[in-house]
Amino acid sequence: MKELTLAYHSLSETDLDTTFNTGSLVAPDQLTLREIIAQLEATYCGSIGVQYMHTTSTEQKRWVQQRLESVRSTPTFSPAEKLEILDRLTAAEGLERYLHTNYVGQKRFSLEGGESLIPMLNTLIQHGGSLGAQEMVIGMAHRGRLNVLVNVLGKAPALLFGEFEGKYANNGDRTGDVKYHMGFASDMMTPAGRCTSPWHSTPRIWKSLARWCKVRFVPAKTVGMMPVATKLFRWYCTGMRHSRGRA
Repeated sequence: MKELTLAYHSLSETDLDTTFNTGSLVAPDQLTLREIIAQLEATYCGSIGVQYMHTTSTEQKRWVQQRLESVRSTPTFSPAEKLEILDRLTAAEGLERYLHTNYVGQKRFSLEGGESLIPMLNTLIQHGGSLGAQEMVIGMAHRGRLNVLVNVLGKAPALLFGEFEGKYANNGDRTGDVKYHMGFASDMMTPAGRCTSPWHSTPRIWKSLARWCKVRFVPAKTVGMMPVATKLFRWYCTGMRHSRGRA
């Protein structure tokens, strides 16, 4: 890629030890070109792929940049955090292998290759709960939905396996990939406090309880997930205001 060569920027190897202003780079105000390149390679040329420069908001781009460049894309995790990440990755991979082995030939939108989504979503929900979030709405495309339902939201695996075998909580003439179109809601444990985890096949409005983080899963086509998720969230907020008014 010519944009990443020294010549493209009218530079050469003779400039490597020249000092330059670092601009928005998360680094001291001035570094040699050699040091700047080394930092950029450590951050963006490792095993983590990053794409955020297309974002129109400068504030959002700087937010991502700060978190990547300040640790060179190598965050430090405690042993407990590493074990939690490994546990979530293992659970995600294990579910995909089980479905692939036991339901051969059935239509499946696997998460294989993207298992890191599971610990990522789990971290977002847990961190959001610690910051006081009480409601989250997840809207996503087909790929990986079932894994998110089981390994993030806590849907009972037996229910999922039953759906693969044509058994549904609400009897009816259901065929095809309907299991990918099922809504779901659950209460999740967060660092801010304890909560129960009932399972629901249809959305409902809960009375607001501090320290609870309630998560709704919205099945939607890729092009339509945001409007659906946004509408559900607004519907919930309206219900919450009415509930508080009656309290």
